[in-house]
Amino acid sequence: MAAAERSEYTAADAVTRSISRDVTLLVSKPTSFTPTEEAYPRAARAVAFELVIDNQSDTVYRPAQLSFVATVDGTTTDQVIDTTQGYSGVMGTDDEVLPSQTLRFSVAFGVHEQPCAVRVAVRPESAAASAIPIFDGTI
Repeated sequence: MAAAERSEYTAADAVTRSISRDVTLLVSKPTSFTPTEEAYPRAARAVAFELVIDNQSDTVYRPAQLSFVATVDGTTTDQVIDTTQGYSGVMGTDDEVLPSQTLRFSVAFGVHEQPCAVRVAVRPESAAASAIPIFDGTI
């Protein structure tokens, strides 16, 4: 991917991506945090993103359709579920987003304790769908 393409979704910026017809996903800039003892899987450090689904379509949108793919220094990393700190992930919401409504939730991913290259993409419907990049930077 060219650097000019990546500049849209760097650590300094929030980004909005279209994930379906008339449905957008607003993604915050990343926040680094220390997961609690209750987090799964265990991680020394994680990076979180606040997300808002905005459904301007005339049908219900189900966030459980989303899947996230994240890599750290080129290696796939797991989503960290830390409900104590509010990081329940997309699987933690079985909500539906009604037409003209929004839904806020957060996802987190395990990262190295030292600064590392992180890439995150979202697939709107299935593993076969094209991934939409939402972050590419060093954290």
